[in-house]
Amino acid sequence: MIAFFLRRRVLTNLITFFVVAVGGWQSLRVRREAFPDIKFDIVTITTAYPGGAPEEVETLVTRPIEEELKGLSGIDKVEAYSIENQSIIVLRLDEDLGEREKDRVVTDLYQAVSRVEDLPAVARKPLGTELTASTNRPLLSLSVAGGTDDDRDRFAEELKDMIENVEGVSRVELDGDRKREIIIEVDRNELERARLSMGEVAAAIRNRNVDRSAGTVQSGLLENWVRVKGSVFTTEEVGAIIVRGNDERGFLRVRDLARVKEGFADQRIYVRAAGMPAIELRVSKHKSGDVIRLADAVKRLREEQEPRFAERGMKLVISDDLSFFIKRRLRVMTSNLLQGGILILAALFLFLDWRLAVVAAWGVPISFAAAMLVAVPLGFTINLMSLLAFIIVLGMLDDDSVVVAENIYRHLELGKKPFQAAIDGTREVILPVLGSVTVSTCAFLPFALMSGIMGKFLMMIPLIVSMCFVASAFEAFFILPSHVLDLMHYGRPVQEIGQSRWYAAAVKFYRGAIGWVLHHRVKFAGIVAGFLALTAVLAALRIQFVLFPPGLIDQFFIELEMPPGTHLDETARAFRRVEDAILALPPSELEALTARVGVKGWEDTRRQGTHYAQARVFLSPEDTRSRKTKEILLELRQKIGLPAGALRVAVEEIHPGPPVGKAVFIRVRGPRPETNRSISEKIKAAMSRMPGIVDIRDSMDEGKRQWRFLLDDREAAFAGLDTARVAQDLFYAVDGIEISKIHRPEEEVDVRIRLLAEQRSRRAELLSLDVLNLQGKPVRLGRVARVEDVQGPPFLQRYNFKPALSITAGVDISKLTSRQANRRLQKEFHDIGKSYPGYELIFGGEEEETQKSLRSLFRAFGVALFLDFVILAALFRSYVQPLIILLTVPIGLLGVAYALILHGKPASFMALLGVVAMTGVVVNNAIVLVNFINEKRAQGLSASQAAAEAAADRLRPIWASSITTLLGLFPTAYGFGGMEPFVAPMALALAWGLTFAMPMTLFVIPVAYVLVDDISAKTSRFFGWRKQRDAE
Repeated sequence: MIAFFLRRRVLTNLITFFVVAVGGWQSLRVRREAFPDIKFDIVTITTAYPGGAPEEVETLVTRPIEEELKGLSGIDKVEAYSIENQSIIVLRLDEDLGEREKDRVVTDLYQAVSRVEDLPAVARKPLGTELTASTNRPLLSLSVAGGTDDDRDRFAEELKDMIENVEGVSRVELDGDRKREIIIEVDRNELERARLSMGEVAAAIRNRNVDRSAGTVQSGLLENWVRVKGSVFTTEEVGAIIVRGNDERGFLRVRDLARVKEGFADQRIYVRAAGMPAIELRVSKHKSGDVIRLADAVKRLREEQEPRFAERGMKLVISDDLSFFIKRRLRVMTSNLLQGGILILAALFLFLDWRLAVVAAWGVPISFAAAMLVAVPLGFTINLMSLLAFIIVLGMLDDDSVVVAENIYRHLELGKKPFQAAIDGTREVILPVLGSVTVSTCAFLPFALMSGIMGKFLMMIPLIVSMCFVASAFEAFFILPSHVLDLMHYGRPVQEIGQSRWYAAAVKFYRGAIGWVLHHRVKFAGIVAGFLALTAVLAALRIQFVLFPPGLIDQFFIELEMPPGTHLDETARAFRRVEDAILALPPSELEALTARVGVKGWEDTRRQGTHYAQARVFLSPEDTRSRKTKEILLELRQKIGLPAGALRVAVEEIHPGPPVGKAVFIRVRGPRPETNRSISEKIKAAMSRMPGIVDIRDSMDEGKRQWRFLLDDREAAFAGLDTARVAQDLFYAVDGIEISKIHRPEEEVDVRIRLLAEQRSRRAELLSLDVLNLQGKPVRLGRVARVEDVQGPPFLQRYNFKPALSITAGVDISKLTSRQANRRLQKEFHDIGKSYPGYELIFGGEEEETQKSLRSLFRAFGVALFLDFVILAALFRSYVQPLIILLTVPIGLLGVAYALILHGKPASFMALLGVVAMTGVVVNNAIVLVNFINEKRAQGLSASQAAAEAAADRLRPIWASSITTLLGLFPTAYGFGGMEPFVAPMALALAWGLTFAMPMTLFVIPVAYVLVDDISAKTSRFFGWRKQRDAE
């Protein structure tokens, strides 16, 4: 095959042109998106229950739905949260199931939820949603901030229509818009005078606003529709609806009993942007849409419309733009590709003739183009994970080309003709290069074994890396030799050039050094072992483990919490101090500010309440501003302090990677809520004694105060009333109920009825409310009921169908890591089941994800080493030589340890992924070196002579391939071509591991080879095996 391509160099060049042209074209046309389309194996069931307190929501909504879910299989965890006005059930599927089985479980879930029938009449239909990467995050958010309420609503609707007309946009969701309503505020005194109830007024309106067909009738030759037309459209028509008439043709209309007005529904959450009231438009794309093109289209639309909005005092604010991360990673990859290519080419010029240097460097773009040529038709896209794979493999693709090119160069130096040198030089290294490629590929394949959501995201890496490595090997074996022959016509023959002086001096020095090391090999081995042990101790003392350390994303939250029950407007007033401090940041640091009043938390930690407020701050990239994020946070903490009346202000940085929850998250689960509370108090007391644990909270913190109406059973029975009838009329009076809908041509308007504001806000007025009994007679509520003040919970939690309580806390990682805190608490409360039978502690949040990720990582690391051993054993037909080669792995770990220590970085998930990848890459030089030692031994040299000669011969390719790999990785690790903080820890671990492994390989591998030979010789002499083997 090598000779075939060498004799048909025109065909080879055409293949090269085709691969580069078509692969390059596809890389420019391929769809770009934030994440691959994967499922999170999470299903949420959300049920709205307007006006419901947490206790009612749990009893009337959450538990009936749970009953239908209990018999289903394939569900790992069920978390249920009953909060004000809403029930949320989160189901996590069993990770061990296959994709088809998971789809079946999801179908069964939806069917089970559809069978729930005994929900309250005012509760909405349960809504099930399967979370995926494409549905969980919008493309970007565009906020219409400022202006009047009417202008903001109208302009936001116009902007929504414009964006939805952009090709590729699937939907635009509005948040903060106010739904138009016709509000009927009934006067209780007029009701009493007319001896009517709220229910009767509601029924009269509902029965009047009817537009219904009665079918068709035949009239002669024509067919006619029969319709009853009673629908209303305006407030005047609603006010004119007759509630009651009498025999004297007197009428009592709605307007005689109530104020009828058209307005907007009450807001339970205030949406803000840039310190002003806002409506947020969340833009989502079709599956086939391109993230960058769509984001740019929305931004152009914003620029076009901004002057028109500014005339009405409104501002358009873009935030949460996913295209930024894609652009940044693309910029890093292209910049590093150019920088790395130039540096690699310069490095190759030092070691090789310029013709072979150009050919070797040309292998990187060819391999990239070949990988894209195959990947795009298979459905691959440019996303954050595929770009991560390309960035990782960038510095490794030229290794094969360098080894082959250098060996051809060596044969040319021996005086061979270019054609023969190309064949001999390539054939000589086919096996070790194939072994290196296979081992490197196998180092990334275990990423596919990662469990959970992270494993699904990482699946893209081994596929892309494998394709790149295969393309690189094909280019090195078949394309590169042909290009060598094409360029050898230019310039002097290689044998006339000779070695450069500096390289000859380096070889001479190395020969002396390796000779001394081999002579004192036992001492050298002892020094290396001692250095390894010392580093291990130092790493254990200095390196902390943090799954996803903060600070890698230029965003953070600031949460404000007021006393429970604080009115939404009062919370908003206190929150302005937080907004003012943020908006005082210079424009070079602050990109955008969005906020919510009435909610806190993010994704699975989201909580709703009128006493909460939260700002989300988007900073400019850290490498473009003078101050670090930590400095900005320190200044904001000092400026904000504690606003008047506030309970606490908390700052939380957004962690990269999938959501892992709080640093400390403990569930107390058992049958009795009061016992759960008792256990939680003990845990919180233990946590408060631990330095480094901050912001200790539990889910039973006080909620809103409640006016709890309690019926006197006897008086209610005498009056002919029951609890359901009282609850219904109170619901009409206080929260109001949607009693009908008005269908206008351009919109749908709800009709809501309730008491006047001044009446529904006073307890005495509510007790004076008349409720119709079973006989249709009005009964004063105060006669049969009393009111007590109680403090309700903010929400009620259940876990796997039992009551639960959660305790959360953060950690100051300068004093304590999440892993350390959880281990101490697990140790202190390991016997909780003995003290409280039937109760258990479940550690979740970051600790749960840490344990899961570590198990997956160690499994991947073990599989990588095992695959390396199997491949090497098959390649060298030995059980011992693979172990010699794998000695480079602990040598590489030395570099990783010192990289983390010197840079003050924790052993994060991404850094450990770099370690797993290093296990395959770091052995490449050792494979080629051991292969050449074996060839020298076959020529009759002793182990020491063969090791010294082979190491000297392989000095140039080891230096060249290692330095070019490092030059491809260091720009990513240190951000020379643009900083990518999420990828940097992986590149840093990989680069420093290879940095240590390169020089150490040149000494450790020869020493280990000779020591093994010494041991083998002594063992054979002792047992007489060598004579017996020779006789056989």
